[in-house]
Amino acid sequence: MRNMLLVSLLIMLSFGSSLSGELVIKGQYSGKNVYVRNPYNNNTKAFCITNVVVNDRVLLASPQQSAIQVDLTYLKLGDLVILRIEYFDDCLPVVLNPNVLSFTNGFQFITAQADNNSINWRTKGELPNGNFFIEQLFVKKNEWREVSKVIGKGELNNNQYSVEPVHFPGENKYRIKYLDYEGKEYYSIEFAFTSTEDPVTFSPEKVTTKITLSKNIDYAITDMNGNELMKGKGKEIYVQNLKPGLYFLIVENRSERFIKH
Repeated sequence: MRNMLLVSLLIMLSFGSSLSGELVIKGQYSGKNVYVRNPYNNNTKAFCITNVVVNDRVLLASPQQSAIQVDLTYLKLGDLVILRIEYFDDCLPVVLNPNVLSFTNGFQFITAQADNNSINWRTKGELPNGNFFIEQLFVKKNEWREVSKVIGKGELNNNQYSVEPVHFPGENKYRIKYLDYEGKEYYSIEFAFTSTEDPVTFSPEKVTTKITLSKNIDYAITDMNGNELMKGKGKEIYVQNLKPGLYFLIVENRSERFIKH
């Protein structure tokens, strides 16, 4: 019932602007064709419909019969359908079975979680051409950053996804953003995973020339205002060009203080 109401609403909106000469229905292919009544105008001696277009593809041009079957069998179940019926302004075609282009109840994340080996999630209600973006919370700036992207499967039923994580030692917070074909955004719940891996260490905390890290890793150095002064990857950081003062070493999603003499 809800699906029929949604389809009917779209049709009524199109009818409301009938001077445009176009009726638009959006839905999903359910395995059934669409049937349309194509009135004949005795005054103009012509049939009402000029074109039947599905997903920007002209299926029927100037059909010359009063009953039209829009053949959608070339589509896959669940495919997005944008049906446009173009017609003369002085008549109005009628879609006889609009409910066959059913709508889902909307996109949903069913689960979203992380373990030592993966970030994984399940969804339902996807449409084609959607994408997922895995975001991780970076504590220093309290901001979410995209760390991975996955192309959506676009299936109506349950879909499962998994990506390999790059966990930092300690607590890691994640969320997943889904961007659909219309540009609408949906977010999963925020979820966390605590890694027991030993954190990287550094020395000395009061340095003149060089900082040494316990393993080869990405790093950055900022001043007290958060301005990034250096960044790179390695086990040794040469800081002899820094002015004396307090600085911050950013490693593994955390910030460590050190003093440059």
